[in-house]
Amino acid sequence: SQYDNKRDEYDTVANRLQLAMRGLGGPNCDYANGTPGADGCLYFNPFSNAVSSNFLTGQANPGYNPAVANSNEVIGWFYQRADQARASDRLFEGNLVFNGESELELPGGAIAYAVGAQWRREGLISNPAAQSSRQINGCTDSLTPDIQTSSLCTPQLGPFVFLGQINEFDDSRNIYAAFAEFELPLTETLDLTIAGRYEDYGDRGGDTANPKVSLRWQAHDALAFRASYSTTFRAPSLTQLSPNTGIGLRNVFGSFRGIATTGNPNLKPETADTYSFGAIFNSDGLKVSLDYYNYKMEEVLGSEVLETVLSNIFQGGTTCSTAVVDQAYIDSHLDYAGDCTTANITQVNLLGINQGVIETDGYDFLADYRIPITVWDADLAIGGSASYVNSYTVNGVEAAGFANSFGTGIAVPMPRVKAELYAEANRGAHNLRVSLRHIGTYDDNRASVFTATNANTQTSPAITAAQAAALTYMGREIKAQNQVDLTYRVQLPSDTTLAIAVQNVFDKAPPFARTELSYDPLTGNPLGRTIQINVKKAF
Repeated sequence: SQYDNKRDEYDTVANRLQLAMRGLGGPNCDYANGTPGADGCLYFNPFSNAVSSNFLTGQANPGYNPAVANSNEVIGWFYQRADQARASDRLFEGNLVFNGESELELPGGAIAYAVGAQWRREGLISNPAAQSSRQINGCTDSLTPDIQTSSLCTPQLGPFVFLGQINEFDDSRNIYAAFAEFELPLTETLDLTIAGRYEDYGDRGGDTANPKVSLRWQAHDALAFRASYSTTFRAPSLTQLSPNTGIGLRNVFGSFRGIATTGNPNLKPETADTYSFGAIFNSDGLKVSLDYYNYKMEEVLGSEVLETVLSNIFQGGTTCSTAVVDQAYIDSHLDYAGDCTTANITQVNLLGINQGVIETDGYDFLADYRIPITVWDADLAIGGSASYVNSYTVNGVEAAGFANSFGTGIAVPMPRVKAELYAEANRGAHNLRVSLRHIGTYDDNRASVFTATNANTQTSPAITAAQAAALTYMGREIKAQNQVDLTYRVQLPSDTTLAIAVQNVFDKAPPFARTELSYDPLTGNPLGRTIQINVKKAF
C-alpha cells in the first residue's frame, strides 16, 4: 500500500515583508538602489487605515484612507504559496497463516489455532517543493536571491514567517514477525485464549516478544464475564529514528522562534502492560457491558519539551543560568546572537527522547437496546457509551482532569468523562442516526497563566474588581462540550451506498481555553457545522 500526502499552504516571506514595510516592496523594485515608494517600489501599510471594511461582515471601516491602501501587487509579492509538504508512506507486506481446528479436544470442544509469519517493509519519503526545502532554501533571504546575503545561514529557519522548512528524507526498514494463537474451550462455558507475537525490527527499533491471555466465562445465557492481560510494543518510527531535523516556529518568550526537532537513532521502543476485566449482559435486545482497564506505558516515545528546556536554562529569569546549568546543555539546546538572553534566542533545539512512564486506569460502559416495536415500519434502537478516567499519572504526577499544557509535553489533555448517546431508525435500505457527544470539564493547571488582573488599570474602559477577577480566571476551567451529529445512509442499486453526515448540527464553538487558538485543539473542533457527502461503490 502507498499513501501520498500533498499539502499546499501560503505564508508570508519574511524579508520581503520587511522590504515592503520600508517602501521597497514589489517585483519591479530595485531593492538595493531604489527610492521607497517610487520607481516601481511599493509600500505595505500594516495599519487598519489600509483596510476598507470587515472581510466577514462587510462593515465599513470609518478610519479607512484610500491614499494609503495596499495594492494586490505588493501583497501577492510577499504572500507566497509554500507547497509545504509532499510525502509518501509505503508499506509492502507478506503473510503466511495456517489456521483451523486441531484433533485435540477439551471438555468444551476442539482446540482452534492460528500460526503464521509476516514480513513488512516500511518506507517513508519526504520531498518538499523547492521553496519549502531546507536543503535548497534554508536561509531567510533565499526567495529573494538578488538581495541574498548568504547561501549558508545558521540557524536555517527558511524564508517564511510561520511555516518552517522541511528536510528531504528517504528511509526504509524490514520487519519480521511470527505469531501463534490458541483457543482452548476448557468447558462449555469457560474459554481460554493464549497468544504470542514476536517482532524483529533489526537495528531500527529492536525486537520483542509479547504474550496475551484472555478468559471468558459464560455464567448464564444472558451474562458473561471476561478478563485479559497482555504486553505490547511500539518501535520508534522512521522519522523518530532519523538524525534529520525538522524546523518549525513557536512562541518563545513573546516572539516566534525556530524550533528544531531532531530524530534520535538511540531511541528505545515504547512498551506497555495492560489488563482488563468486565461483564456483559445480553438479553431481549438489550446489550450492556462494563469493563475496567489498566495500562502502564514505559519509555514513552516523544521529544524534549520546549517549556522544560527553557525553564531549565533560564530558571525563571531572562539570562542563561550558567551557574546552575551546564554550558554544554545550553549550547546543545540554544542558538543565540550575542549574550545568552531570552531576547537573543534565534533557535531552540529539541531531541527525540524516551519521555518516561504513563499509568492510567478507568472504566468503559456500553449499552445498546433494540426497541421491540416499529414506527412507520422502521426498526428503532437507542444506546450509548461512556468512559471515566479514574487515574492518569505521568512520571508519577496525577494528570487526570487537567489540560496538561494542552499536549506540549508527554501528557495530553485528559477530561475524566467522555460519553455518547444515539438513537437510530432503520427502514429497508434507509438508516437515520442522531448522536450526542459529550466531553466533560477539565482544568488548566498552569498556575503562571492565571495572574491577577487589576481593576481599572489593564483594560479600557475601566473594569470593576469583580470583572477583573472574572478575567483573571477565565479559561481556568475548560467548559463541557456537547455536540449533536446527524447521519443519513441509504443502500442504492449496484452495491452503492450514499451517506450524508452533518457534524455539529447546532454550529457550536469549542469552549474557550487560554491558548493561542483560544480553544484546545486536542479536544475541540473550530470548524463549526460541516456537511459531508460520501458515495461508496463495492466491486
